[in-house]
Amino acid sequence: MNREKLKRIVLDIEATEKAIKDLSSHKRDLYADNAKEFEPKVLRKIIQRRKMDPEARTRDDDLLDQYESALGMTGKLAREAAAGERTYDEAAEEAGVSRRTMARHVARAKAVPKSTENDTPHDPETGEITQAQEVQPADGGTGTAEVTSSPAPAAVDLTLPPFLDRRAHA
Repeated sequence: MNREKLKRIVLDIEATEKAIKDLSSHKRDLYADNAKEFEPKVLRKIIQRRKMDPEARTRDDDLLDQYESALGMTGKLAREAAAGERTYDEAAEEAGVSRRTMARHVARAKAVPKSTENDTPHDPETGEITQAQEVQPADGGTGTAEVTSSPAPAAVDLTLPPFLDRRAHA
C-alpha cells in the first residue's frame, strides 16, 4: 500500500469538502444579501430552469399552462385580455402568472369559438344560467321557473399532446 498516495487522496478530499462548504456558505450569503431586492425562492427557480434543457423547460411550461387552464386559474382573465378589456400585463399580474404564460392563454382564448344563439343565456360575471325554462313539476303539471345553477365549467380541451402523454410511452 502506498501510504503517501493515500495521504494525498485523503487531503485532497478534505480540501474539496472544505471548498464545497465554503462555496455553499457563499451561495447562501448571496441569496440572503439580495433578499431585500430579489425573492430568493424565485432566484432559485430561475437557476433551476436555466439548467434545464430548453425542450424540457418548454414541455414543463406547456403542462403547467394546461393544468392552470383546466383549473380555471387564467380563463376569465385571458378572455378579458383577448377582448381588449385589460392588458396582458394586468391579467398576468392578477392571475399570478408570467406575461408569456398569459399570452399563451390569451391565444387559446381567441381560438375558442364564440357563443352561438343556441347557447343557454347566462350571467357573464357569475356564469349562472338566467333564462326562464319550462319545467315539469312532480304532480304532472307544467310551469315556468327561473333557473339558476352553479356555473357550468368552461369547456377545456384536456387532450395531451403526444409528447406529454405518458401512456404513449408505456
